Amino acid sequence: MSIERVISPLRLIFSTTLRNNFQVFHRWVAILLAVFLLLSFEGHNQQGDIKKKQNELAAIKKEIQTLKDEISKASKEEKKTWELIEKLNKQVYLLNQLVNGLTAEAENKTKQISQLETEISSLNRKISDLREFYARFVVATYKGLIKNKWLYIINSSSFDEALTRYRYFKIFTDKGEQVLGDYQSAVEKLEVAKATLQAEKEAKANILAQKKNEESALVAGLDEQKDALKNIGKNKEALKKQLEAKQQSEKKIGSIIDKLVAKEESSKKNKEKKQPTKTKTKPPVKTTPKPKSSDQVAENKSGKGGVGSKESGGWKESKESGTPATSGKSRGADETIEKDEEVIGGSPVEDYEETTVSGKSFSSLKGNLKKPVVSAKVFRGYGENKNEELNTVTVNYGIDFQVEGAQPVRCVADGVVSAIEWLPGYGSVVIITHTEGYRTVYGHLGTISVREGSRVGGGSVIGTVGRSIEGFIFHFEIWKGRQNLNPSSWF
Repeated sequence: MSIERVISPLRLIFSTTLRNNFQVFHRWVAILLAVFLLLSFEGHNQQGDIKKKQNELAAIKKEIQTLKDEISKASKEEKKTWELIEKLNKQVYLLNQLVNGLTAEAENKTKQISQLETEISSLNRKISDLREFYARFVVATYKGLIKNKWLYIINSSSFDEALTRYRYFKIFTDKGEQVLGDYQSAVEKLEVAKATLQAEKEAKANILAQKKNEESALVAGLDEQKDALKNIGKNKEALKKQLEAKQQSEKKIGSIIDKLVAKEESSKKNKEKKQPTKTKTKPPVKTTPKPKSSDQVAENKSGKGGVGSKESGGWKESKESGTPATSGKSRGADETIEKDEEVIGGSPVEDYEETTVSGKSFSSLKGNLKKPVVSAKVFRGYGENKNEELNTVTVNYGIDFQVEGAQPVRCVADGVVSAIEWLPGYGSVVIITHTEGYRTVYGHLGTISVREGSRVGGGSVIGTVGRSIEGFIFHFEIWKGRQNLNPSSWF
């Protein structure tokens, strides 16, 4: 390209719209700097999140080490106790959480790396354009226009035009110096971004190495748990303590669900306050008595060992909600909910109704719900169960299934993982929220393959059945709001 071909259009710019072009060019530089500032700001926030996650993982590692020390110090006789089994169970749970945490961290690093690579690619293109644009301006200015600068000014038709041309030349020169400084600054920041990218890649590699080590530790923990259970055998005292722990953990499950429901109700109210014009008035409730639902009818037909059979404990259900009851008292009797009321709105389930995968409501699955485990036998039914060997009666708020081996546990319907907890007697527990305020509880998990807040589809694997004193036993519950329901009528 000849100098004259560059100078000719620039002369036209000077005489007509040079200032506008400067503004456009300045806007390009401003956008470029804004991108860098945004990248730096996001990086600062990400660093805070990373630090928080690292602290959480460090706390888990510390608890794991404490349990390892306690287990290693246990005597031969102590290794045959239920307390030690629980420590091993919790160690496995924590190792599982650590592995899942490292997996999430690795995924986050992958996302950050991808974003950095995209930003760097975009910045490289912009800097390349900026460099070419600036170079052409320099060539045009210092080889062409500046030579004839005074001649160009003198040839003005009036003093005002000459003054205007002089000012344009000064603006052009000053802007060139400013753009050069901005360009150099952008190049330096780009180098910082490249260094950050390399650091992120190294951090990801380190996380993956840690994950591999912790996965090995998890496998070793499961083997140690298996050996300990062999040693304890059919210890009556250990079995009794496990049943007692389960009764306490049932209260804990109810408490967790109560908090989840309260959070959703609060979120729903706040949402309605912010959008008063969209709130629809609920039609008055008809006073016509409704027939009892299948959950309200006691399923106490005869059938040895079956769910709800008199031979399995002679349990009865509350007429209000289908909740197992003893001594005339039902769990959650003082916390009944409207049958037609939908308890939806809590984070992260706020928009779940609109984003469900299958498009089906949870209630429509009743009678056709697939079991979360296959080839399963009912080991302990819903309601009261009597243990003939221990001569004890316990209340089961779900169903316990006996399976062969550590088989996969599948989510029964689309939902969001609301809570992951470790509870004595039940070990690793996952709670999933579905549409219409329904929740399902999955207990006695050996491994967990989901994280809190993640969306899961019906039939997707959320973990595996864990080993307990009684064998591979899986625990399952269904809740509607604050009331638990009999799962047997749903399958």
